[in-house]
Amino acid sequence: MNQNACKHLAGVVEDYKKFNKDFQNCIYDQEEEEDFINAWNNLLDKYKLRNNQWLQRLFDKREKWALAYGRNTFSTDMVSTQRSESMNNELKGYISVKYDILIFFEHFERLVADKRYEVKCDFKATQSTPKLKSDLRILRHAARIYTPAIFKIFQEQVMQTLNCDLFYCGDSNAEKEYKIKVYGRGNEHVVKFSASEVQVNCSCKKFEFVGILCCHALKILDINNIKKIPEQYVLNRWTVDAKVVHIKSNSETHEDPKTKLSKRRKELCRMYIHLATRAAESDETYFMAVNNAEKLGEDVEKSLKIKADSDVGTLSHPQGSHSGIA
Repeated sequence: MNQNACKHLAGVVEDYKKFNKDFQNCIYDQEEEEDFINAWNNLLDKYKLRNNQWLQRLFDKREKWALAYGRNTFSTDMVSTQRSESMNNELKGYISVKYDILIFFEHFERLVADKRYEVKCDFKATQSTPKLKSDLRILRHAARIYTPAIFKIFQEQVMQTLNCDLFYCGDSNAEKEYKIKVYGRGNEHVVKFSASEVQVNCSCKKFEFVGILCCHALKILDINNIKKIPEQYVLNRWTVDAKVVHIKSNSETHEDPKTKLSKRRKELCRMYIHLATRAAESDETYFMAVNNAEKLGEDVEKSLKIKADSDVGTLSHPQGSHSGIA
């Protein structure tokens, strides 16, 4: 869209760089539809583009590109085309249509090796905690639950709370209302907080859009003495537990026994390595895990012995056998 704007308007607008800055402001910096409409009209008047047909056609499709219309849609902060392009671009970095079959598999093995490295990084993330910029309780909580990449983003939001100017607007329907402005930025945000339900809603809609609380919401939680991330604002997809495998009861009955055994062993190792890492953090959880592991071990051996005896009995007395001779 920016390329098309340059193509259609660079020769029409005198100071295109200045226009492009205002154009970007319309796209990304307006949180409400009314604000977007006002900014768009000001843009048209400022640069005398009321009769520009390309801009009119663009405006007619505004719900597809203006961020004000997409703030309530969760997209992990990705633009719509990025979701498919990210995988396409990743494959293009390894594979080309020009490769013959041997070269193709060489590069495919490199892709698999890199993916295996990512899995190792995921495992490493469950074994360590990232470095904190400040010893805050909410950061300690975030470091335990978030992946390193998400923690880095969250920590930046926490640090930005130090630059937030706060104005209390009063109570409305059991909610406290605030206006917040980040130093050096033009936008003012409205944040509502319910103490009874520990709910915080910001007009920037970062949580709805990205899945992480914004600095404005975090500022309000802090002044209301909430020092941990409320449970409803922790998305499982961003946590170190997101890839823990849960065994399904409806597994394939015709699967190869050796493959099934290998898969079970892999799933159990992953689950128990994570459990051991967490349980080792305190004496109480350590002894809890040890005692339960011993009990679980006894139950497993008992169950396997019963199964083994049952299998032996079946072999000794196969169905349909007869002791007499016809």
